[in-house]
Amino acid sequence: MVTIYDLAKILNLNPSTVSRAFKHPEMLKEQTRKEILKTAEQIGYHPNMVASQLRTSDSNVIGVVMVDREGLWNWYSDTFIRGAQTEAAKHGYKVMAMDSNFSDYKSNAELFSMMRFAGIVVASTEILNLDCHFSSVIPMAFVNQGCCSGFNVLPDDYHDMHMELDYLRKQGHRKIAYLNGPEDSPHCGERFRAYCDVMKESGFGIRPEWVGSNRGWDSEAAYRETVRILGCKDRPTVITAAADSMCPGIYDAIHNLGLQIPRDISVAGYDNRELGELLYPHLTTVSFPLYEMGNRAILRLIELLDPKVDRAKLENPVHVRGKLIVRDSVRAVSA
Repeated sequence: MVTIYDLAKILNLNPSTVSRAFKHPEMLKEQTRKEILKTAEQIGYHPNMVASQLRTSDSNVIGVVMVDREGLWNWYSDTFIRGAQTEAAKHGYKVMAMDSNFSDYKSNAELFSMMRFAGIVVASTEILNLDCHFSSVIPMAFVNQGCCSGFNVLPDDYHDMHMELDYLRKQGHRKIAYLNGPEDSPHCGERFRAYCDVMKESGFGIRPEWVGSNRGWDSEAAYRETVRILGCKDRPTVITAAADSMCPGIYDAIHNLGLQIPRDISVAGYDNRELGELLYPHLTTVSFPLYEMGNRAILRLIELLDPKVDRAKLENPVHVRGKLIVRDSVRAVSA
């Protein structure tokens, strides 16, 4: 492996001078810096940033530990990381991410701490009550943690579902069915609470036969529940799902019953996944603010990095709201 000493020997320079070309280029003459970088590229030298950080306390890397039940990278992780990377770059930081499950997330966070990163973000793909006590001495921020009182970023599921249902009301819908997700999901709990509140506040009332259940977020269960709901004597004018992932099943059930969307019945989802634009007609939904949560997590961490900041003022969790995405699957109906 080519080392900085090899590069310095070729250029007949002191290794510390070569090091400045990568760490503090402003300290070198432009011609010297260009010559070092050109030669480094020719011989295949790459600076060992990890070793550098272990020798000093100065780092521009933020570690992100993504925690998922399966420990797998998914659409949530990808969108969140893109938001984090974009915000970090604005402030001169880079992001290194690691996927984790319940058994190894703490050891992964501790690894980032040992590497003396500038800070660490621990983010879950759903609201969890993880153990948020770490031995890390570097700043840490959390995302989607139900047990952390501070330095925590959360989605505003209640507000966003309420916003979507308000839109449906303005389109004249009074007969609103709802397909819920897993009962043990705090996200589903907040979304369903918004549904119940809107139906009560509006005087529409909650029709138990129009509320569907789903042990997961899957399309098959949504298909069965849609067939059951549309088999009721009094049929709703719109079906709202707690997640976009249920909507292919809803669409299939409606089409197989000989009905059309949105002429005969409207459909609305939640999450704004890519599949919403693949369904026809394109799905009206609410964006789950993953990208924005990645932004805010980095901003919260950068605030914690400021030695002058009053950390007590950062104790309250930050709630991030999504956006209503109006497409073609909902039509206005007469009162």
